[in-house]
Amino acid sequence: MPRKSNELNSQTGELDPKNTVQSLAKGFRALQAFTAEEPELKLAEVARRAGLDNGTAYRLLETLVMLGYLERFPETKQYR
Repeated sequence: MPRKSNELNSQTGELDPKNTVQSLAKGFRALQAFTAEEPELKLAEVARRAGLDNGTAYRLLETLVMLGYLERFPETKQYR
């Protein structure tokens, strides 16, 4: 019996990548870079923690600011 596209791959334990949105996954990785202990981070630190290049991290962070999920503080160059 073929497996459904939303079921986990029994060999890898992951969802079928053709049914995922990689940009959304990257956005969540950027959000996960922030912690209760470090709620404010600079762009380069978010990029490093999320495994993204600075350009991608910048675009994701600015999108999250625009949507109201993050705040940007120009005076410190940090996001929260």
